[in-house]
Order: sequence, then C-alpha cells, then structure tokens
Amino acid sequence: MQQVRHRRVRTLGVAVGIILGLMLAVFADELNQCPAYESASRIATIADIQLSEISGLVASRSQPGILWLHNDSGDEAAVYAIDVQGRTVAEVRLIGIEAVDCEDIAFGPGPSEGDYLYLADIGDNGAARETIRVYRFPEPQIEIREDGQMAQMSVECDVIEAAYPDAPRDAETLLVDPITGDIIIVSKDFIRARVYRLPAALDGVGTLEFLTEVPWGFMTGGDISPGGASILLRGYWHAEIWARSPVGDWWAALASPGCPMPLALEPQGEAI
Repeated sequence: MQQVRHRRVRTLGVAVGIILGLMLAVFADELNQCPAYESASRIATIADIQLSEISGLVASRSQPGILWLHNDSGDEAAVYAIDVQGRTVAEVRLIGIEAVDCEDIAFGPGPSEGDYLYLADIGDNGAARETIRVYRFPEPQIEIREDGQMAQMSVECDVIEAAYPDAPRDAETLLVDPITGDIIIVSKDFIRARVYRLPAALDGVGTLEFLTEVPWGFMTGGDISPGGASILLRGYWHAEIWARSPVGDWWAALASPGCPMPLALEPQGEAI
C-alpha cells in the first residue's frame, strides 16, 4: 500500500495442517463437506529490519525450507529468501526494474524448465495506473553461507505488462495457474473481488480478461496448489479454499463460497 508506515517486525504464522488441507480440498466437493484444519501456530519471528512490511510469501518447491517474500511499496525491486527459523539467507535484486507497489509473489511455469518466480507490481490505491506489471524470473538457487551472512544476488527478469478491460483497480493478489501458466489477478474491491486473467503467451501490453467475482472482498493474497487442484484466497481476517473442478472453467467455483480456513492472529496480515 502506498503510504508511510512505521517499521515493525513481522511475525511469520504458519498453519500446521495447511498441506494436508490443500490435499483434502480436492475431495471436498465430492464429499459435500469442508476439510478440517488445525489452528495456526507461530514457528518463528522475522527480525530482519529490512523486512518491515511483508506483503507476499511463497514456499520453494525445489529448495525445502526456503520461503520467498518481499516488502510492500517503498522498497527497491527485490525479493528475499528466508529459512523456517525466520533468518534472511538471500537478497535478490531485479536488474533494471523500478517497482511501484509490489503486492504478491507466486510460483509458476515459465519459458524454460524449472520453477519461475512471479512478482506482482499491481498495487494501485488511487486506481490511477494505466498498466500493471508482473516480473518473471527463474528461481535463484540459494547457498546458505557458513558465516551466517545473507547472500547478495541479482537477476534479469521478463516484464509482463497489462491493462484492465474496464478501469484501473487496486489489487494485492496474484495467482499463476501451474497447468496453463496463465496469470490471475484478484482485485481488492471492498464488497466483491473481481478476478482477471492474462494468458501465458503474451506479446506487448496485454489486456486482462474479466472472469468472475468472488462473493467477498478486501482480498490481500492467494495461491494455487502446485498441482492446480486447490485455489486459496485471503483477506485481512478471512480465508477460503476452493476445489478446482476437473471440467469446465475452473474459476467458476470462485463465484460461490469456499471452505473457510483458519488464519493466524496478526496485525494487517496479507501474505499466505
């Protein structure tokens, strides 16, 4: 969000049963009941003063124990790697990028093999940006330094630029479909969040396609499970998960209420 805030230490909250929950959600529609989750529990505190306002978070799939995150507006174009003890192990700068308001981060397929990180520069409190941008780059491989200092790295990235089909909107949620590679943006509208798609194959500035509305708003983050079977969205105080239908338009499920998921109690939580 584009406003000055006091720096503060962020607490990393992790739901103990999250992975099991994502698996169970695949079958929730067939069973006509929602999966059960354990309560969130605190496993670490992030003490790095650089990470003053964490806005996006995603767990590495190829490097167990590594979490990628980034700050909200006010930071340079950068992502950070931490371990599950909350220690910053790497800082990765995006070469040649001047970020406006980065709000979320996700994994997805890219033009070559391996996992790609997608950093969403989509925040727009004044609903005034003509275009939004998503930065895509291969996941850096982290070597933990023996001296305990974090690694300093830099990467080149693809810049994917797009405009809304209706009007500029503030957004803080990025999903990348692991099956198609499509980029999904969910708006932060107060009453009903709007869901937009950008095809994976894009030349020049693209136009987002409106897909559906979610029956609640103030969305701050989300993700799609690695196999594409479950969709997860959260706001400041609420989160829901949906099972992806194997037939028809997968996003159609988002127009109906999902299964509730517990959140940790945290001040202005945005990432999940």
